[in-house]
Amino acid sequence: IAGPWIESIQLTKGTGSVANGFESIAGQINVELKKPETAEKLLGNVYVNDQGKTDLNLNLATILSNKWSTALLLHDNFANKIVDMNMDGFKDLPTGNTVSIVNRYKYDNSKGVLGQFGVKVFDDRKLGGQITFNENKDKFTQNAYGLSIKTQRYELFGKLGYVFPQQKYKSIGLQLNAVDFNQASYFGLTNYNAKQQSVYSNLIYQSIINSTIHKFRTGLSFQYDKYKEGYKLINFARKEIVPGTFFEYTYTPNDKLSMVAGIRADNNNIYGAFVTPRLNIRYEPITGTVFRLSAGKGQRTANIFAENNSLFV
Repeated sequence: IAGPWIESIQLTKGTGSVANGFESIAGQINVELKKPETAEKLLGNVYVNDQGKTDLNLNLATILSNKWSTALLLHDNFANKIVDMNMDGFKDLPTGNTVSIVNRYKYDNSKGVLGQFGVKVFDDRKLGGQITFNENKDKFTQNAYGLSIKTQRYELFGKLGYVFPQQKYKSIGLQLNAVDFNQASYFGLTNYNAKQQSVYSNLIYQSIINSTIHKFRTGLSFQYDKYKEGYKLINFARKEIVPGTFFEYTYTPNDKLSMVAGIRADNNNIYGAFVTPRLNIRYEPITGTVFRLSAGKGQRTANIFAENNSLFV
């Protein structure tokens, strides 16, 4: 994610909201990109350092009508200069090129209906190893050590929501996301190839109980992941289908105290049904002094190759 694209970053410490899924137990990072209706109409950015790394960024945004706006975010960075500061015969940094594109559209009819959809494209190519390594001649040989990682990722996303005009505290929203990911790589004589296809949907309804001191969110989610990995001559494949439901209650009697308690139930086609409880409490007795309590459960499936690429080197 290119720096000039970012509008803000939100951090959650400890267990995250059950509305966001059953995984996060150490925290979450949300990177918010510049919005089509408020981003600069034109922003260009160029960065070059003494090691030859070059970043090119271009942000374009326009308001199409009183309901529609769009933004196009472009990024390209490349490093073609071979750097070997310690003179050990190996590249200190891999050479290569990265291209990233985001195009999204936003709809707001000013009557409670909000929507946005878009596409993300990511293409990254890296070449490392010994400075004498020639990929055309030395790949999968012992002439010189080399490594290559080529990654392509395509994503479609969409959101549709409705805020009740007479009851601003009440809303319903649908999140949709589809990803196709491909990685082709080798590290010396070892090859690793990976493919992932994912579909995610999340339906959320939120309202209050008597007053805004007592809020709640509830909904349904669906996660589909198809993995294919090839390591040397061994193939690994799995398909995970996880439908789920959740309920979350928020209690905020004043500015000093807030409590969020949630529970969700999911059913994984491989690992079976499981329940995820979460609790987060924040108390500020004196301005500037905050106590936090976080407790809960989480579950995730490890992808041991993808999460430890550096060990291949």
